[in-house]
Amino acid sequence: MVKPKLTKRDVGKIVYVYLPTNKSPQFRWITKYNIETKRAYARTPKYGVRLKDLSKKRAKDFGKESILPKNTYKYPSTGKSKKSSKKS
Repeated sequence: MVKPKLTKRDVGKIVYVYLPTNKSPQFRWITKYNIETKRAYARTPKYGVRLKDLSKKRAKDFGKESILPKNTYKYPSTGKSKKSSKKS
């Protein structure tokens, strides 16, 4: 399995990431990316914020900014969109 790494393109996006300390992936808002150290800064959603409201990126919905660990990588996407077929 190829582990997609965080890049400069992910700044400003809500990303589903694997952290080395957790078993399951977590949502993070990538706010900055340091090119020299290749590490990203992110904000975590506060408890009680709905997943559908994360895309609004309100400052009150997220905690303080922190640097992500080195072994952090994005949740791999399949790259395929699901199309619903309607039967006539």
